Amino acid sequence: MKRNIFTAMLLVATLSLLGMSACSDSQGDGNSFQAVEQIELNVGPPTLTFQGASVGDTVRSEFRIRNVSREGAATLRVTGINIAGNSGDFSVDCGDKGSEFSLTPVDPPVACDLVFTPSTRAPQNVTVEVVSNGRGNNTIVVSTLSLQQVIEAVPDRVVFNAREGQTDRRLVKIRNVGSADLQLYGYEITGQADLFTAEYDTDRWGTFTQEAPLVLRPHDDAIGPESDAYKNNELQIFVDYAPETTGSDAATLKIFSDDPATGVYEVALVANSNAPCILVVDGTRVDFGNSSIGEINQKTITVQNCGNAVLTIPTIAPADNTATLSDRNSTAPFIIDTGDARPQATDGTLDTPIEIQPGDIDTFVVGYAPLEETAHSGNLLIHSNDEQSPIVQLDLFGRGVTNQCPNAVAKGTIRGLAVPPSEQVEAAPLQYLILDGNDSIDPDGFIQDYVWEITDRPDGSVAELEPVANEPPESGRRQLFLDLAGRYVVEMTAIDDKNSPSCNVATVTILVTPNEAVHIQLVWNNPEDPDQTDLSGADMDIHFMKMPVGRWFDAPYDNYFANREPFWNPEHPSLDIDDTNGAGPENINLDDPVPCQWYAVGVHYWRAQFGTAYVTTRIFINGGLVFEYPNKPMQRTGDFQDLARIHWPTGEVVLVDEVYPQPPRGQEAPFTVDQRASMLCGTPN
Repeated sequence: MKRNIFTAMLLVATLSLLGMSACSDSQGDGNSFQAVEQIELNVGPPTLTFQGASVGDTVRSEFRIRNVSREGAATLRVTGINIAGNSGDFSVDCGDKGSEFSLTPVDPPVACDLVFTPSTRAPQNVTVEVVSNGRGNNTIVVSTLSLQQVIEAVPDRVVFNAREGQTDRRLVKIRNVGSADLQLYGYEITGQADLFTAEYDTDRWGTFTQEAPLVLRPHDDAIGPESDAYKNNELQIFVDYAPETTGSDAATLKIFSDDPATGVYEVALVANSNAPCILVVDGTRVDFGNSSIGEINQKTITVQNCGNAVLTIPTIAPADNTATLSDRNSTAPFIIDTGDARPQATDGTLDTPIEIQPGDIDTFVVGYAPLEETAHSGNLLIHSNDEQSPIVQLDLFGRGVTNQCPNAVAKGTIRGLAVPPSEQVEAAPLQYLILDGNDSIDPDGFIQDYVWEITDRPDGSVAELEPVANEPPESGRRQLFLDLAGRYVVEMTAIDDKNSPSCNVATVTILVTPNEAVHIQLVWNNPEDPDQTDLSGADMDIHFMKMPVGRWFDAPYDNYFANREPFWNPEHPSLDIDDTNGAGPENINLDDPVPCQWYAVGVHYWRAQFGTAYVTTRIFINGGLVFEYPNKPMQRTGDFQDLARIHWPTGEVVLVDEVYPQPPRGQEAPFTVDQRASMLCGTPN
């Protein structure tokens, strides 16, 4: 339709010019004619997509009508705005302009709303056509996504590790990733239900049943995890595992909802299992959003081994609308790329299977290359040696659009260091990372916004992206306080002037390594604290003491919040962070330990404002993580954990794990049986 209208207008304009030329002798000397500038119309954006409306609700999306002729051209006259297709659910509102108005080249554009009130959950496609005396783009292609509610749990498989007498607590987040309201009716644990318990914040959500369900609105990651709207659309369920004996255990958390595809959503609960475990870190739903026709939009898929044995992935198989990079004859819009180092056959079999050690991750890439202006869906299958989930399906979604998507570019550098910005950054704890996305480019417009997200961080980190200090607020630049040692990944999506996201996601990876000989890190999780980042919360303290001369809580040989930078002749330890109202972190550093010396590490629950806290302590020696004690429950004010001993120069760490109901003030840290058995230098007989 667009091409025919354009051709007709061009023909009329040509005939008009020829007619003027034929009678030009009546206006001049017969050897010239007067040219009239063409009237140029622009209607944009060229595509609109509605994806967040429930049946009966009304949503709006703006488009603009412009006279983009050169000054001096005739007036653009709009004589109507038509909607072709299933137009009953759509209408146009141009305010007091109505559907007939005039525009000169110097007039501002007319803003109109396309109003959508869905009467069905099914996807719809219509075309908006602006009728006028101008030529140029006069149509908008409009589509809606299927208005279905879709339940998602993150993670959808939870792995616990705890010894007899301990409790390991994990968080499961329930979200609605669909386009209509999701109703939750309840949940239960089946299998070894006596070892697993689940709870949520009843003060916030109340109780919910089949008759009185809990309603989750569609989830929107773009609004950010600190937004109240984000928190109110995510149900957090805490699951505890308390083993009574040694050995592996398993159960299933079942969540009941009105998701038409998955009425009962199952989350696998696996504990103390000596087996591999596959986990797709960002979930099994991969949404590419709008992508330009003829371009490739890529997303990185991160797979983690959440078990205790080597995870092997021999095949990443294409399924609906999906092909491997090696399949040259395929026209599928979704492409699997496992990289040159491990090529794969057209059926997805890898020449070299992926092997992932316990706790480690690996990645591959999925591309989306639409060839037409429509929505696509597809899936792929990850095969592994995880007996509980031998095949994991990834569901892929995307929409091809004519607008050229921008190219996102992001780099980072460390504040105060004369180091060029890079996509790979090395840093030390407590430094500030400065992120910059202003090198991003839009080939047919301009970048109007940047969306930043932390996709990976050390467990216990509470750092958030912020505007850069001492600079005017700008969405293209962000800073991040690197509060813990470990690996951080920050992703950035550029948004163009037509609200289309970049076809690629720019990634900055930061490896934070302690530069001290001894680095001790303390974090904690207090599930009953509704906001662990505000000024009210649990207060944990870390203690680092020189043996045998030291006494707990006594200066100078116990380094803690009341004795932050003691001199031990010659050692000089320091407490660099003391968190008093949340989840940490705290850390202590020592750069000059002495040979043949033992040091003691303790944890004190200074104030238990919100009940039980789950404490994780990590010890780094010369930049490497050598010891981690995760999720130690501490229940009340005064609890003190005599945790470990550190020997120098071997760097050996000996676990003590002795808990006192009251702090052992003025007492020495005893040499344990394991210390004496080590026969390391500096150990008394």
